[in-house]
Amino acid sequence: MQGRGKQEIPEKTRRPAASSDTIPTCKTCERPRARLHLGLDSHWSGGFLWDLLFPCPCVPTPLHIHLTFIGSRFLVVKSYPILQLLHTNLENSDTRTQFINSAKALVKQYGFDGLDLAWQFPQLPAKKQRSTLGTHFHGSIWHSIKQTLGYGRDFVDEKEEEHRNGFTALVRDLKAAFRPDSFLLTAAVMPNVNASAYFQATEVSQHLDAITLMAFDYKTPQRNKKQADYPTPLYTAGGRDVNETVDGSVTWWLEQGVPANKLTLGLAMFGRTWKLTSDSQISGVPPIDADGPGSEGSLTATPGLLSYPEVCALVPNPNQQSAGNLLRKVTDPAQKLGTYGFRMPDPETEEGGLWVGYEDPDTVATKATYARHKALGGIAACDITLDDFKGVCNGYKFPVLKAAKERL
Repeated sequence: MQGRGKQEIPEKTRRPAASSDTIPTCKTCERPRARLHLGLDSHWSGGFLWDLLFPCPCVPTPLHIHLTFIGSRFLVVKSYPILQLLHTNLENSDTRTQFINSAKALVKQYGFDGLDLAWQFPQLPAKKQRSTLGTHFHGSIWHSIKQTLGYGRDFVDEKEEEHRNGFTALVRDLKAAFRPDSFLLTAAVMPNVNASAYFQATEVSQHLDAITLMAFDYKTPQRNKKQADYPTPLYTAGGRDVNETVDGSVTWWLEQGVPANKLTLGLAMFGRTWKLTSDSQISGVPPIDADGPGSEGSLTATPGLLSYPEVCALVPNPNQQSAGNLLRKVTDPAQKLGTYGFRMPDPETEEGGLWVGYEDPDTVATKATYARHKALGGIAACDITLDDFKGVCNGYKFPVLKAAKERL
């Protein structure tokens, strides 16, 4: 299924029944709120992201298909732009109304069950460059914000309060417009965005059916060019900022009074890679000196990003047939920071050094268990196209997704 262009979806086939051969199902009915949120198109690649929301099979609810709007892009319907400048949309009630009407028409036209707002707030010119990288969820003064998904420049939003209020109004009015048709409205909180600056959490959550926390990419080779580190730690350790952890993100939203069952935990199906040099510490232990993104993979074709099967081909595994120099895999018995693999550059073979922090079946199972213990609404797979859908790693298809599902 592709999420691009006009594509008529017949009503009889729009909501296919879940197949046990392709979609993992929960084994008990003890967790009726657990669900999977599956993206079928990379959210960093632009365009549409099609999300599938799978409730626990114990609940007689059909497959839900949402249209995700990624707010930093231009979205054109019927030859006119819905949103030309994102910040203008939030500041102006007329442009908000235009967006709401267009979004509702699009949801109806294609037979979606609702809309997901993956809102990326606009990048503004920096007033002061800061040497410290980080996301500050707490505190009354917001010093800087990072453009999500690796476009890291520090800046101060002079209209922060206006944009926060505008987003709340947009969500409220969208829900009011959707309510007569029983359309669902959800939102995705992108990584490395200051939640306290842009989300009036308590009020917004009242108008949303679910909130997906994209709790990954706290460190990326685009934003952290000179230092490789765990991209998605569950807990803080080694002096790392608690706000750059899964637990820190979840805790902030819970502290705002948002019901746990409205929160969905976003899990990455991929790894982030950095180049290692002769100056990198030989131990490989992060944080480690690096030199920007690692080379692109044959499947993802994106520097600094590898899908799980691409990572699997670089580390020891039962089906490993590579004759190259494999990465040394380092696991995390404490289950706080994650798994990584590395190799130092070899001057004799001229093979470059590489460091990759990634999610595997063990790490996502730990995070899914965390989501269950916190009574969260479910997990979100970001995205399933980056999982091992052919089963080349260990003979099982979608090993990362299934490992997470089995813990819900």
